[in-house]
Amino acid sequence: MGFQCHLVFGHKKDIINNRKWLEPWINKTMQEADPLRTDDRTVLNPSLRKAYEALIIVFPPMNGRDAVQDDDLIEKTVDYCLTSDLITIDCGYSQANELLRLCSDLAGRNGLTLCWTDIFELEQPHKAVARRIIYVFHPFWKSFLHGLGNGGLLFGLTMLCLGVIPCLLQVFSPSPYLWLVLGLSLSLGIWLGVSEYREYKGFIDLTYDSDISSVTVTVNGLEKEYSSVKQAFEDIFSS
Repeated sequence: MGFQCHLVFGHKKDIINNRKWLEPWINKTMQEADPLRTDDRTVLNPSLRKAYEALIIVFPPMNGRDAVQDDDLIEKTVDYCLTSDLITIDCGYSQANELLRLCSDLAGRNGLTLCWTDIFELEQPHKAVARRIIYVFHPFWKSFLHGLGNGGLLFGLTMLCLGVIPCLLQVFSPSPYLWLVLGLSLSLGIWLGVSEYREYKGFIDLTYDSDISSVTVTVNGLEKEYSSVKQAFEDIFSS
Protein backbone atom coordinates (compact mmCIF):
# COMPACT_ATOMS: atom_id res chain seq x y z
CA MET A 1 0.00 0.00 0.00
CA GLY A 2 1.04 3.59 -0.34
CA PHE A 3 -1.38 5.62 -2.45
CA GLN A 4 -4.67 6.98 -1.14
CA CYS A 5 -7.53 8.82 -2.84
CA HIS A 6 -11.04 9.89 -1.84
CA LEU A 7 -14.46 10.19 -3.47
CA VAL A 8 -16.73 12.68 -1.71
CA PHE A 9 -20.47 13.23 -2.09
CA GLY A 10 -21.91 16.71 -1.51
CA HIS A 11 -20.30 19.51 0.53
CA LYS A 12 -19.48 21.31 -2.76
CA LYS A 13 -20.11 24.82 -1.40
CA ASP A 14 -17.85 24.15 1.60
CA ILE A 15 -15.10 22.78 -0.65
CA ILE A 16 -15.33 25.56 -3.26
CA ASN A 17 -15.51 28.34 -0.65
CA ASN A 18 -12.55 26.92 1.29
CA ARG A 19 -10.59 24.13 -0.39
CA LYS A 20 -8.47 23.62 2.74
CA TRP A 21 -11.66 22.62 4.57
CA LEU A 22 -11.72 19.24 2.82
CA GLU A 23 -8.67 17.51 4.29
CA PRO A 24 -9.63 18.05 7.99
CA TRP A 25 -13.19 16.97 7.16
CA ILE A 26 -11.93 13.73 5.57
CA ASN A 27 -9.70 12.98 8.57
CA LYS A 28 -12.54 13.69 11.02
CA THR A 29 -15.03 11.59 9.01
CA MET A 30 -12.66 8.61 8.88
CA GLN A 31 -11.93 8.84 12.61
CA GLU A 32 -15.64 8.93 13.47
CA ALA A 33 -16.60 6.11 11.09
CA ASP A 34 -18.21 3.04 12.67
CA PRO A 35 -15.44 0.37 12.41
CA LEU A 36 -18.08 -2.36 12.09
CA ARG A 37 -19.61 -0.76 8.98
CA THR A 38 -16.68 0.66 6.98
CA ASP A 39 -17.07 -2.30 4.59
CA ASP A 40 -20.88 -2.04 4.36
CA ARG A 41 -22.03 -0.53 1.06
CA THR A 42 -25.52 0.15 2.46
CA VAL A 43 -24.14 3.09 4.48
CA LEU A 44 -23.20 4.89 1.26
CA ASN A 45 -25.17 7.67 -0.37
CA PRO A 46 -26.80 6.34 -3.61
CA SER A 47 -24.35 8.26 -5.85
CA LEU A 48 -21.35 6.90 -3.95
CA ARG A 49 -22.86 3.41 -3.95
CA LYS A 50 -23.08 3.45 -7.75
CA ALA A 51 -19.44 4.50 -7.94
CA TYR A 52 -18.38 1.86 -5.42
CA GLU A 53 -20.22 -0.95 -7.20
CA ALA A 54 -18.47 0.01 -10.45
CA LEU A 55 -15.10 0.29 -8.70
CA ILE A 56 -15.15 -3.16 -7.11
CA ILE A 57 -15.64 -4.81 -10.50
CA VAL A 58 -12.17 -3.61 -11.51
CA PHE A 59 -10.59 -3.20 -8.06
CA PRO A 60 -12.09 -5.76 -5.66
CA PRO A 61 -11.89 -5.11 -1.90
CA MET A 62 -8.99 -6.72 -0.09
CA ASN A 63 -11.03 -7.31 3.07
CA GLY A 64 -14.60 -7.11 4.29
CA ARG A 65 -18.00 -8.24 3.07
CA ASP A 66 -17.25 -7.74 -0.63
CA ALA A 67 -13.77 -9.30 -0.56
CA VAL A 68 -12.98 -11.73 -3.39
CA GLN A 69 -11.55 -15.22 -3.08
CA ASP A 70 -10.36 -15.45 -6.70
CA ASP A 71 -6.56 -15.82 -6.82
CA ASP A 72 -6.48 -14.22 -10.28
CA LEU A 73 -7.84 -10.97 -8.81
CA ILE A 74 -5.62 -10.76 -5.73
CA GLU A 75 -3.15 -8.40 -7.42
CA LYS A 76 -5.99 -5.99 -8.24
CA THR A 77 -7.37 -5.78 -4.69
CA VAL A 78 -7.42 -2.47 -2.82
CA ASP A 79 -8.58 -1.39 0.63
CA TYR A 80 -11.83 0.59 1.02
CA CYS A 81 -13.19 2.62 3.91
CA LEU A 82 -16.89 3.47 3.45
CA THR A 83 -18.98 6.16 5.16
CA SER A 84 -22.20 7.85 4.05
CA ASP A 85 -20.51 10.74 2.21
CA LEU A 86 -16.98 9.41 1.66
CA ILE A 87 -15.11 6.52 0.06
CA THR A 88 -11.41 6.27 0.89
CA ILE A 89 -9.30 3.93 -1.25
CA ASP A 90 -5.79 2.68 -0.42
CA CYS A 91 -3.74 0.89 -3.04
CA GLY A 92 -0.23 0.34 -4.31
CA TYR A 93 1.44 3.01 -6.44
CA SER A 94 1.49 0.59 -9.37
CA GLN A 95 -2.34 0.71 -9.37
CA ALA A 96 -2.67 4.46 -8.80
CA ASN A 97 -2.89 5.70 -12.42
CA GLU A 98 -5.52 3.15 -13.46
CA LEU A 99 -7.48 3.76 -10.27
CA LEU A 100 -7.48 7.55 -10.76
CA ARG A 101 -8.67 7.23 -14.36
CA LEU A 102 -11.60 5.09 -13.24
CA CYS A 103 -12.39 7.34 -10.24
CA SER A 104 -12.33 10.44 -12.49
CA ASP A 105 -14.81 8.81 -14.86
CA LEU A 106 -17.11 7.73 -12.03
CA ALA A 107 -16.87 11.13 -10.30
CA GLY A 108 -17.91 12.82 -13.55
CA ARG A 109 -20.87 10.47 -14.04
CA ASN A 110 -22.14 10.79 -10.47
CA GLY A 111 -21.26 14.41 -9.64
CA LEU A 112 -18.67 13.57 -6.96
CA THR A 113 -15.50 15.25 -5.74
CA LEU A 114 -12.23 13.39 -6.28
CA CYS A 115 -9.14 14.25 -4.27
CA TRP A 116 -5.70 12.86 -3.50
CA THR A 117 -2.27 14.09 -2.41
CA ASP A 118 1.07 13.97 -4.22
CA ILE A 119 4.22 14.59 -2.19
CA PHE A 120 7.39 15.69 -3.94
CA GLU A 121 10.61 17.46 -3.07
CA LEU A 122 11.96 20.68 -4.57
CA GLU A 123 15.70 21.05 -5.07
CA GLN A 124 15.66 24.85 -4.86
CA PRO A 125 14.59 25.78 -2.25
CA HIS A 126 15.20 22.41 -0.60
CA LYS A 127 11.83 21.47 0.88
CA ALA A 128 9.03 18.92 0.60
CA VAL A 129 5.68 19.97 -0.88
CA ALA A 130 2.30 18.31 -0.56
CA ARG A 131 0.09 18.93 -3.60
CA ARG A 132 -3.58 18.49 -2.73
CA ILE A 133 -5.43 17.67 -5.95
CA ILE A 134 -9.17 18.39 -5.68
CA TYR A 135 -11.55 18.00 -8.64
CA VAL A 136 -15.21 18.95 -8.04
CA PHE A 137 -17.44 17.36 -10.72
CA HIS A 138 -21.00 18.45 -11.51
CA PRO A 139 -23.76 15.84 -12.07
CA PHE A 140 -25.07 15.39 -15.62
CA TRP A 141 -28.50 16.89 -14.94
CA LYS A 142 -26.99 20.06 -13.47
CA SER A 143 -24.65 20.47 -16.44
CA PHE A 144 -27.56 19.92 -18.85
CA LEU A 145 -29.81 22.44 -17.11
CA HIS A 146 -26.96 24.96 -16.96
CA GLY A 147 -26.42 24.71 -20.74
CA LEU A 148 -30.17 24.68 -21.47
CA GLY A 149 -30.80 27.71 -19.27
CA ASN A 150 -28.04 29.88 -20.73
CA GLY A 151 -28.81 28.78 -24.29
CA GLY A 152 -32.52 29.48 -23.80
CA LEU A 153 -31.74 32.89 -22.29
CA LEU A 154 -29.66 33.92 -25.31
CA PHE A 155 -32.36 32.60 -27.66
CA GLY A 156 -35.04 34.64 -25.86
CA LEU A 157 -33.01 37.86 -25.74
CA THR A 158 -32.08 37.60 -29.43
CA MET A 159 -35.71 37.00 -30.42
CA LEU A 160 -36.86 39.91 -28.27
CA CYS A 161 -34.26 42.43 -29.42
CA LEU A 162 -34.03 41.52 -33.11
CA GLY A 163 -37.49 40.11 -33.72
CA VAL A 164 -40.34 41.10 -31.45
CA ILE A 165 -39.41 44.72 -30.71
CA PRO A 166 -38.60 45.73 -34.34
CA CYS A 167 -41.83 44.10 -35.52
CA LEU A 168 -43.88 45.89 -32.87
CA LEU A 169 -42.30 49.14 -33.99
CA GLN A 170 -43.14 48.13 -37.59
CA VAL A 171 -39.52 48.52 -38.65
CA PHE A 172 -39.66 45.30 -40.69
CA SER A 173 -42.27 43.14 -42.36
CA PRO A 174 -43.08 40.48 -39.71
CA SER A 175 -43.33 37.27 -41.67
CA PRO A 176 -40.00 36.76 -43.54
CA TYR A 177 -37.95 38.75 -41.04
CA LEU A 178 -39.22 36.80 -38.01
CA TRP A 179 -38.30 33.50 -39.65
CA LEU A 180 -34.77 34.82 -40.23
CA VAL A 181 -34.45 35.99 -36.62
CA LEU A 182 -35.90 32.73 -35.36
CA GLY A 183 -33.21 30.76 -37.22
CA LEU A 184 -30.45 33.07 -35.99
CA SER A 185 -31.71 32.98 -32.39
CA LEU A 186 -32.04 29.22 -32.42
CA SER A 187 -28.51 28.80 -33.81
CA LEU A 188 -27.02 31.14 -31.20
CA GLY A 189 -28.98 29.47 -28.39
CA ILE A 190 -27.84 25.98 -29.39
CA TRP A 191 -24.23 27.13 -29.78
CA LEU A 192 -24.13 28.75 -26.33
CA GLY A 193 -26.04 25.89 -24.70
CA VAL A 194 -23.66 23.23 -26.03
CA SER A 195 -20.60 25.35 -25.13
CA GLU A 196 -21.84 25.98 -21.60
CA TYR A 197 -22.76 22.31 -21.15
CA ARG A 198 -19.31 21.15 -22.24
CA GLU A 199 -17.54 23.61 -19.94
CA TYR A 200 -19.79 22.93 -16.95
CA LYS A 201 -19.63 19.17 -17.59
CA GLY A 202 -15.94 19.25 -16.68
CA PHE A 203 -14.70 19.89 -13.18
CA ILE A 204 -13.54 22.72 -10.94
CA ASP A 205 -9.82 22.33 -10.21
CA LEU A 206 -9.09 23.41 -6.62
CA THR A 207 -5.53 22.04 -6.45
CA TYR A 208 -3.15 23.78 -4.06
CA ASP A 209 0.34 23.23 -2.61
CA SER A 210 1.43 23.31 1.01
CA ASP A 211 4.93 23.02 2.45
CA ILE A 212 5.84 20.06 4.63
CA SER A 213 8.10 21.15 7.46
CA SER A 214 8.71 17.58 8.65
CA VAL A 215 7.91 13.96 7.81
CA THR A 216 7.01 11.29 10.35
CA VAL A 217 7.82 7.71 9.35
CA THR A 218 6.90 4.53 11.25
CA VAL A 219 9.38 1.65 10.90
CA ASN A 220 9.00 -1.56 12.91
CA GLY A 221 6.43 0.12 15.13
CA LEU A 222 8.71 3.07 15.98
CA GLU A 223 7.96 6.63 14.85
CA LYS A 224 10.75 8.94 13.78
CA GLU A 225 10.52 12.52 12.52
CA TYR A 226 12.64 13.84 9.62
CA SER A 227 13.10 17.34 8.26
CA SER A 228 12.55 16.19 4.64
CA VAL A 229 11.35 13.28 2.55
CA LYS A 230 14.86 12.85 1.15
CA GLN A 231 16.36 12.56 4.62
CA ALA A 232 13.74 9.96 5.57
CA PHE A 233 14.47 7.81 2.52
CA GLU A 234 18.24 8.06 2.98
CA ASP A 235 17.99 7.01 6.62
CA ILE A 236 15.55 4.13 5.98
CA PHE A 237 17.44 2.61 3.06
CA SER A 238 20.87 3.03 4.65
CA SER A 239 19.84 1.17 7.80
